[in-house]
Amino acid sequence: MDKTTNMRYIETIGLILTRLLWTTIASLIVLIVMNCTLFMLIDYGHMEQGAENFVTMIFSPIIYALTIGLSFASVAAFIIWFYVIYSGLMRRGADLQRSAGTALISWFIPIYNFIAPLFLMKKVFRETNRLLDKKPSETGLRESLLDGWWFLAITTVVFLIIELAFSLRSSTSSGLFKAELIGTVCQMISAYFCIQIVKLYGKAEAELKKKQK
Repeated sequence: MDKTTNMRYIETIGLILTRLLWTTIASLIVLIVMNCTLFMLIDYGHMEQGAENFVTMIFSPIIYALTIGLSFASVAAFIIWFYVIYSGLMRRGADLQRSAGTALISWFIPIYNFIAPLFLMKKVFRETNRLLDKKPSETGLRESLLDGWWFLAITTVVFLIIELAFSLRSSTSSGLFKAELIGTVCQMISAYFCIQIVKLYGKAEAELKKKQK
């Protein structure tokens, strides 16, 4: 794959990923509003716990299924995007040490994948800034942005586990509602940070293309 083709892949995948992330954020907002409304109705006695209605029987399962599907699609798109930008940097002579294939595999190794993607993305940011001969403040490719994104992503997973623990005890507990709310908010902010990462890298990639012509 030549540099021009690689740039087109990055732009296309970045666009798809950005749209998936915005759609995921929209579905998460709907999920938050829906769950807050249901919880308040139950809390104020306007609806009995476990009561079946249109929202709980039809609308809620559809929103949950949509959100889960979008989340998995976003993760898959991000991993593909990562592989393409990583491969592109290696062709430009970046000192990334690991091959693109090895870097990709690290996303799927249990436990290790809790830290490896963050370290790999930091290397991508550093090498991109080095190739551009610019500071992170000039390109926007700051490691602090990656730290915030990954911390919130991991926090989302933690609260998902907490949600599962509460759901095994009671499907209508306040603990379940709070854990789900916090986890959903973390996922939403993490998705927004991810959008910024993709946009900033897209600009940096365009600069690399101009510089190396």
